[in-house]
Amino acid sequence: MNNQEKFWSKKFGDDYVKRNLKVEKSLFIGKNLIKNKIKIKSAIEFGANIGLNLDEIKKIFPNINSFGIEINKNAYKILKKNIMQ
Repeated sequence: MNNQEKFWSKKFGDDYVKRNLKVEKSLFIGKNLIKNKIKIKSAIEFGANIGLNLDEIKKIFPNINSFGIEINKNAYKILKKNIMQ
């Protein structure tokens, strides 16, 4: 595991999860996709944290398959729950 992976998988990553749980969700993630009439069938996010970006994309494209990769165990637990819904 490199230094960046250690950094995100420990306390800083845990604190980041807590901050993101308080964030108001807003529909801005897919603005350029809509503007440029781009259709997508799937989305993958590396470093997805708790899945807020994937949640917003699913609002615009409800039938896509979404995938998130996250190194922080606490964030991953929430991400997995969010993606399964």
